[in-house]
Amino acid sequence: MKHHLCHRYYVLLVFCTMVISSCKSPWDKHDTVTNSVLAINLLDQINQNPNLSKFSQYLAQTGYDKVIASSKTFTVWAPTNTALQAVDASILGDTVKLKQFIGNHLSNLSYTTNMASPSIRVKTLNGKNATFTPTTFENANITTANQYVANGILHIIDAAVIPKLNIWDYVNSLTTVGQKQLAYLQSQNYIYQDTTLATVTGVGSNGKPILKPGTGLVNANYYLNQTANLKDEDQMLTYIVLTDAAYDTENNKVNKYFATSSIDSTAKLAAFNVTKDLVIKGAYVPSALPDTLLSINNIKVPVLRGANIVQSYAASNGVVYVMSSANFKLVEKVPPIVIQGEDATFFARTDKGAAIVYRLRKDPAGIAYKDIYIATNTAATLTPLFYAGYTINNANSVTYKVYQRAINEQMTAGTAATSTAPAVQPAPILFSQQLSIYSPFSATPTQFGFQTVASFNYSEVLIGTFTNTRYGYLKFTNSGANSTTANANSITLDYLKLVPTLP
Repeated sequence: MKHHLCHRYYVLLVFCTMVISSCKSPWDKHDTVTNSVLAINLLDQINQNPNLSKFSQYLAQTGYDKVIASSKTFTVWAPTNTALQAVDASILGDTVKLKQFIGNHLSNLSYTTNMASPSIRVKTLNGKNATFTPTTFENANITTANQYVANGILHIIDAAVIPKLNIWDYVNSLTTVGQKQLAYLQSQNYIYQDTTLATVTGVGSNGKPILKPGTGLVNANYYLNQTANLKDEDQMLTYIVLTDAAYDTENNKVNKYFATSSIDSTAKLAAFNVTKDLVIKGAYVPSALPDTLLSINNIKVPVLRGANIVQSYAASNGVVYVMSSANFKLVEKVPPIVIQGEDATFFARTDKGAAIVYRLRKDPAGIAYKDIYIATNTAATLTPLFYAGYTINNANSVTYKVYQRAINEQMTAGTAATSTAPAVQPAPILFSQQLSIYSPFSATPTQFGFQTVASFNYSEVLIGTFTNTRYGYLKFTNSGANSTTANANSITLDYLKLVPTLP
């Protein structure tokens, strides 16, 4: 009896095992890695699929067949034969373009669809970056995913992914719009000799290498250096190209505020002022474009969503918009200039450091501020007309209203009451100081006269106006009184503010 009972249990166990095994669906095995799969590489896997024969052919033509057959790890997004039929013959028939195109489907490392949540940017072997999601690779749908092999992963896609131009290349490809802006950008091109790339022919008497002329030459661009590298494939930007009419409008708006000794240099400064604020961090697609963006210099860029967008282009490193107007606010393009008192760069003498104090204080409202305070003390005696000096390099050609915030908290010591005399309360000590502005284009400085610094006044005070006739460098001095009396020739400054008078 026990023997028959055990036999029945055994039969039941075998039956259940068979049922459970038969219930596993093909999806349960969709990413199962078998030993036989790990015995082949990516090129073998592609060659075994007749629907990828054209892709295999192009891999061989470009030399990428040897790359993905190596021991390194790669991910391949392989377009089908049908997908490749849509590729322009100008790409397939050009050796350089074909290699760039095929490299756009290959990447170092292994990327599975579950890693792209919701999406990731993948660096391809041609130096571009592509957007990979659980179901797509750029504009292509993934029809077969996550085919594991010994040296990586294969995905099959239903469309070829043509390499996109980066922002810089796209702007330089324009032929009908944005030509004036393009001309300015191209005027910033220059060539330099890179000492690490040049051929060294000897060593000079100064110990420096002698470089062979014409070697190690590198093309560069001042705009890309100073504003943003629009070639950089590893950042995402939004860039605005202005139509010629819009470009002229914005340049004419600011031109007179960048006056120099020549029309040409004035035009270049104005052009830079306009174009430096046409770069925005991040890629803003048309469907998510706000009414106003902030440039990389934190200047508001009015976009007026859709109303003035002539065309757009999805670049490999962002988005480009060609716009018929920008309408920058003049107050943001020609902003006020603030000079902090504690940022003095020179003084009347270098031996009076003991008299100079950089203070961190709070005003009656509890707001912290820093300033400079210079006064005779036991360690140093100020000379008459001692001054602190400042320089700026970006003063616009405009009339400025000049304000200063100078805080005088000097007080007499006061005395305590005695048997013969009442107490004397501390009293404010007033002193005067003079601001002078020096321009390299004027024989005499603009002086605002000695002005008394009121006691415990924490507001900025208008001290006068100043007209700057040339854009660029200005020097300022803040001088104490023509006296050696302690507390009479003190100097103090929280900040100077130059506010342009604009229409």
